[in-house]
Amino acid sequence: MGPHRPKGAQGAADERSAHERVVAVVRKAGFRPVLLPRAGAHCCGMLFDTRGFPSAGEGAREALGRALRAASEGGALPVVVDTSPCLETLRRAFPELRQALLDPAEATEQLLAPHLVFEKTKGAVSLHVPCSAKRMGLEPAMRRVAERCAAEVRDSGVPCCGTGGDRGFRFPELSRAALQHLDVEGCQAAYSSSRTCQISLAQAAGMPFDALMTLVDESTQAKRPEL
Repeated sequence: MGPHRPKGAQGAADERSAHERVVAVVRKAGFRPVLLPRAGAHCCGMLFDTRGFPSAGEGAREALGRALRAASEGGALPVVVDTSPCLETLRRAFPELRQALLDPAEATEQLLAPHLVFEKTKGAVSLHVPCSAKRMGLEPAMRRVAERCAAEVRDSGVPCCGTGGDRGFRFPELSRAALQHLDVEGCQAAYSSSRTCQISLAQAAGMPFDALMTLVDESTQAKRPEL
C-alpha cells in the first residue's frame, strides 16, 4: 500500500517496490505470502481524509477492511502493511485486527528472523523513522532490524521530514524547512518506511531513500535446515 515510487533525478533507487521486497523476504523465510485480490485497487483512505473527503476515505477504508478480514481469516493470519502511515490508519480504524496488522520490521523480528541468516552488507546507513512509526512505537524494532544488516545505523538528523502525507509536495517550503538539518554524510545508503517521506528525503539528500525491507532483502539468506 502507498503511492507509486516516481522516477526522479535523485538517483538509482531500487525500482522494486516495498511490497515486492516484503514478499521476497517472506518467501525466503519459507512462508507462502497471500496477496489481496486486486490489491492495487485498495486504499487505507488517509489521502482522502487529509484532502477533505472523509466519506470517500471511509468508503475506501471499509472496502479494504472487508478484504483484510477475509484474507486474514478474521485476523488469525498476520497482515504485513509496508507503509507506516497506512498501517497507523488501519490500526486505528480496525482495532479488532490490531494484533494481526504488522509493520515489516515487526514481522521480520517476530516471524521471519528465526528462518533467515543475516549479513551486514552495508557500512554506515541512515535510518529515518516516520512520524507515524514513532507514534506506534516502532522505532526500536526498525533500528534493531537495520543493525542486523549494516555495520552502523545513523539517525537521519531530522525528527520530521515535513511531508505530512502529500502536504510537502503541495507546499515544498515545508519540507525544505524541515529537512535543512538532514545529515546523510558518509552513509552508504538510506532507508525509511513511508513512500512519501522517502521521496522528500531523497530529493533533499541527493541520494535514494529505499524501504527498510530493501536492506533486509539484500542482507538475508534462507537458513538451511540443520542436518
